[in-house]
This record gives sequence, structure tokens and C-alpha cells, in this order.
Amino acid sequence: MLSRLVFVFLFVVQTNSLSELTDDKSQTTKSDGETVLLRQLLNQETLIRMSLDRKVNELVKSIAEMKNKKNSQVTTNKQLQDVQKEIQSNTQLLQGAKREIQTTNQQLQDAKREIVTINKELQKAEIKFETNNIQLEDAKRLIQTNYQQLQDAKLEIAALRHENSVLKVEWQVQSNITTLLSLNLNKTINTLKQSQDTQRELSSAVWSLKFQNNKSLGDETFTHTGNYFYSNSSHVLEEILAQTSEDLTEFCSRQCLYNLQCNGFEMCTLSGGSKICRLTNSSNHGSHEFHTFEICRYYPMDSDCVNGTKDRITGACNPISGQDVGTYEGCSDCDCVASSSNVSGVYTITLEGAPLDVQCVFKDELAYTVIMDRNDGSVDFYRTYAEYENGFGTPSTETWIGNKYIHLLTAAGNTVLRFEFEDYMAATRYAEYSSFHVDSASTNYLMTVSGYSGDAGDSMSFHNNASFSAKDADHDTNARNCAVKYLTAWWNLSCLRTKLTATYASSGTNVMGWYDWGSYKPLKVVKMLLRKP
Repeated sequence: MLSRLVFVFLFVVQTNSLSELTDDKSQTTKSDGETVLLRQLLNQETLIRMSLDRKVNELVKSIAEMKNKKNSQVTTNKQLQDVQKEIQSNTQLLQGAKREIQTTNQQLQDAKREIVTINKELQKAEIKFETNNIQLEDAKRLIQTNYQQLQDAKLEIAALRHENSVLKVEWQVQSNITTLLSLNLNKTINTLKQSQDTQRELSSAVWSLKFQNNKSLGDETFTHTGNYFYSNSSHVLEEILAQTSEDLTEFCSRQCLYNLQCNGFEMCTLSGGSKICRLTNSSNHGSHEFHTFEICRYYPMDSDCVNGTKDRITGACNPISGQDVGTYEGCSDCDCVASSSNVSGVYTITLEGAPLDVQCVFKDELAYTVIMDRNDGSVDFYRTYAEYENGFGTPSTETWIGNKYIHLLTAAGNTVLRFEFEDYMAATRYAEYSSFHVDSASTNYLMTVSGYSGDAGDSMSFHNNASFSAKDADHDTNARNCAVKYLTAWWNLSCLRTKLTATYASSGTNVMGWYDWGSYKPLKVVKMLLRKP
């Protein structure tokens, strides 16, 4: 717009100049001096016009530059606006990305919660599976028990039928006796002699009625004092095979009372399940040697002898032998005792500066210290943590030596652990571990075990690196106390593969058993022994 105004201005000036020049030429009366002056003026006008043209050109150029600068500024502002729009767009994208990240994080949290829920369900399923397995095994044992009870019932029915038959015979005999008495006294005497077998059966029935839980008859009583392994010995007066359905202890007690030389008996279960009574005339009963798993339960006749059994013929007291074999104050394990004795039995050793009675077993030129013995259920093993720490029972019958002593024994190098088992069918198995260690009380008697060999299966390695738990001390990794759930104090993890301290019974739930031998089939005898490599 400004450039147009400049051009108009120049056009007007030029027009005016030419008009003036024309007017001057039209005048007819001008002097030469005026003509010269006019030319000078025209020259000056030309110079002025040229100068003005330059100024106008410069002005036009300045205006063009200003216009270019303005256009450039407009372009820059537009670019700034575009950048702002791009920043706003990127900001919106970032906000969208943040929202997407938040959504993803929420989904991750939901997934984690779902995984935790699934893990809990899996744990519940595992517990249920384990419970179902236990219930299945219990059902199997119940079926076996019911089958055995059915067989026993059949035998009892047969026995009752036999007894009814015997009663009929007795009635017939009595009737015959009455008839014979009226006919001939001599014939009656002969008939009475012929009925001696029947009289013995009646005597046995009378005996069973009189025989009480303490195995007594009149003033004579028998008390179980220990279990021993079958061995041939001169102290045995007689071995009698028990072919009877009556209680074996009653049968053996009666046989001993019949023999005046007998002052006790051993009730033994041999391989194959047969049972015998071994009548003895001394207190040197049985053997601790592990030749077989043929267990003999020793019942001496009670007497007023302070230290032994009474000779029923002379009335003298026989001294005790074969129980407490000796005191070894300088020994802390049976390996030390073996340097002076090779007779299996109960010895007094020294641990923590105090005397301790332990059962030592010597066989195959090896010395074992018994740390647990279960064989008749006479000792309750559902005990507290403190009781398992200090030990309970007696080494000649059933015992747990104590965790603090097991720690001392393993620390002294007794690191080979042996388990020996017998079931209720007289079958035997064993498991041995070449490395067994129990730490101190500060770690709750942390146990490590490895190096399995044997034929009972490896159930103990499951418990490796576990602390000891009892009904009042839960140190396992399970949410519940396994020692309470399964009535089994042990080095439990989550939960267990051994139930060696569970209830002593031939059937039922949570009874003494070893998982890898028959899935916790009930066990009758369990021994834990330690020795040096």
C-alpha cells in the first residue's frame, strides 16, 4: 500500500514539471537569460528527481525488507504454534501411555493376586490329596483288620461249636458216670481216667477265669520287664510251641507254674509268625544281639528277692545277670565300651559330666548306641519338646535317649544312623544313613541326614535340614503343627514321611510307620541306633 502511494506521488510531480515546461515554451516573450536559468532549474529538477528516485527505491526496498521480516515473523509464529500443538499432542499421548501403564500395573496386581489364590488352592489340593491318601491307607488297613476280625470270628465260631460239642460230651460223660456208678464202681473209675483230657480243658477254662491282667494265679505273679532277641541259651528249661487260640501270656504263665524249676518265661514270636514259650530258671534271659528280629518278651515271676528271682524249690534268690552290664565313667558312647566288653546290654556311660544309662548293641564287630526303642507300646511317645530334649523311658524296654544326648553323640563322631523295623506279620526291614548330625538346642536341634542304604526305602531324607517339633513347639514349615496333626514329634518339614513316634497300634490312623515301607503300614518294633563310621 505504501509503495503505491510513492508511485502516485512521483507521477504527480513529473506531471507538474512537464506542465510547467509546456507553459514556459508557449510563452513567446522570454529572454535568453531566462532560458539559461530555466535550463539550470531543469537540471536541478532532474538531479532532485534522480535523488528522489533513489530515495524512493531505497524506501521501496526497506518496505520490501520490512514485509519480508513480517512474513518471516508470521512463519516463525506459525511454527511456534505448530510446536505447541505437537507438544500438546505428545502430552496427550504421554497421558494416554500413563493411563495404559496404570491399567497394565493393575492387571499385573490382579494377576499376582490370582496366582496367590491359585497357590493357596494348590496347597489345599495337596493337603486334600495327602489326606485322601492317608484315608485310603486307613481304609485299606481297616479292610485288612475287618478281614482278620472276620477270620478270628470264624475261628471263634468254630471254637464255640467245639466247646458246645465238648459240653455235650461232658454231659454225656456225667450221665454215663451216674449210670456206671449204679452198675459198677470199677467201670466208673476207668471212665474217669478216660476223661482226663476233658478235665484238663476244664482246668484251662478255670485258669483263664482266674488269670488277671497282672498274669497272676494265687500268690504267683509275672511282670513284663523287658524285650530281648531270641538266642539259644542254657538258661531255657523248655520251649513249648503255642498251638492255642487263648492269650499267649496266659498259656506261658500256666506252663511255668506247672514246672517248679521255672521262675519266669520268655514269650517269643518267631519268623513266619509262630509263637513259643521259653521257660527259664534264671534271670539271665534272652540276648540283645541282632541275629534276627525274633523278639522275646521276658516275664520273671515276682518275688520278695531284692536283686534277682526266687528258686521255687529251695526258696533262695538268684542274682540278676544280663541287665545292667557295667558302669563306664570314662566312656561317652558304646564305641568306647566296646574296648572293654562285647556283651550287649545296658551300660552306664557319662555325658555332660553326668551318668546316663544306655543300651549298647555289639554285632558284626560294630558298636551301636540305641537312641530310640519301641516294641510293646508301654511308653507314651506323645510328649512335650522338653521331654524329647531330656529323654524318657528306660533303655531295657522302650526309650527316647534325648535330643541333647543325640547332639552330643553325633558331635563325638557317632554319625552313622540305622533304623530297624518289624511289622505285625514278622517281616523285617532296615534303613541306614552314612551321615547323620543333630545340632544344639540353639537351632532347635537342626538335623541333617544323607547317604541312604537298605531295603526299607528312603523316608528320612525328606526331613533333611529340619528342626525338631513337638506338640508344644512348632518348628516345621507347614501352616499347621504337623506334630499335633499326626501325633508325631520329629524333625518335621511340611509335613513328614516318618511316623516313628506316633501311636503304637496294629491298626488305625496315625500309628507308628515308615512311609516308604507300605505307606505307613503299622510297625510292631522300631529301633534307632548310632555308631561311628
